[in-house]
Amino acid sequence: MFYMRIKRIIDLLLSVIGIIILSPLFLILIISIKLDSKGPVLF
Repeated sequence: MFYMRIKRIIDLLLSVIGIIILSPLFLILIISIKLDSKGPVLF
């Protein structure tokens, strides 16, 4: 039971860190798609 709680906390922390690290890349991709095409970024 204790192992499952630790695993859950580690999974959540790593996913939040991953989103924070990748957010500038996603922002650059969104801006480049928006400048290149006339439609919305997501279909």
